Amino acid sequence: MNIKEDKIIANINNILYKWFPKKTFIETAKIDNYPILPEEKKLVINAVSKRKKEFSTGRWLSRKGLKYFGFPETEILTGYLKNPIWPDKINGSISHDNKLCTVVIMKKIPFLTNIGIDIIYFPKYSNKLKYLESMFVINKNEIDIMDKFGLNIDSSTILFSVKESIIKAISSEINNFIDMRDIKIFYENKKIQFIIQNKKPNVDIFAGISYNYLITAVKIYN
Repeated sequence: MNIKEDKIIANINNILYKWFPKKTFIETAKIDNYPILPEEKKLVINAVSKRKKEFSTGRWLSRKGLKYFGFPETEILTGYLKNPIWPDKINGSISHDNKLCTVVIMKKIPFLTNIGIDIIYFPKYSNKLKYLESMFVINKNEIDIMDKFGLNIDSSTILFSVKESIIKAISSEINNFIDMRDIKIFYENKKIQFIIQNKKPNVDIFAGISYNYLITAVKIYN
């Protein structure tokens, strides 16, 4: 790994540490072949090499996180929506794009029910998502709201990533396919919020940039 990648990784971690509680495990690594456990290998046995590397990096980082909280070495399997299944006392989220994978893991605490993160290597998506807006945008207001983050990148990319973070945060509870157009982003009481299935949870939504990576995160409260 070169010096620039080290700086990107350190900066991604620092951004995430500002958004989550102090005792959260946060780590980013270059995507590569990492050791995974037998039951995990079965989940990607027919996958292409790129997917296997992404999967093994996420699982390897996740087991480091569980070990940090005192959990024994154990397989991290997947749910119906391909979401990682965490131990009962854990909230976690995995994201990867381009060369990097990031994991956030924390013990469940009162009032904070779910978390989700997403990272995007945005040069790959620069202005391309504008042509796909019909697949994830409900109305123009959602795009305009992304300007409130004050980031100097395409607002469509930010919205797409925010909705990815939301899906990761709620997938274990909904346990069904989630269309991005089912998630409505709005701005109220000086906060970016969302509605899904007529439910309006209490949330914090974040977005930041580390070099060419966009990072978004969602925290959902009781």
